[in-house]
Amino acid sequence: LNPEGMGEVTMNVALHEGQLNVQMVTDSNEAKKMIERGLGELKATLAAHQLNVDQIKVDSTQTSLEKQMAQN
Repeated sequence: LNPEGMGEVTMNVALHEGQLNVQMVTDSNEAKKMIERGLGELKATLAAHQLNVDQIKVDSTQTSLEKQMAQN
């Protein structure tokens, strides 16, 4: 996905035994924060469609790179 103003967002959605797992990876910390602010609404919308959310995880490649550099 390439939502305007957020850069690239990679999304992995899996449904296993009635439980929904979503993982998103953004290009920037700003996009990650924007998505995290909307997670409550996303969970509510999914629940309204009888989808049980087990986990929604949001990461950014920027944070991952910063962690790797800090370890070196």
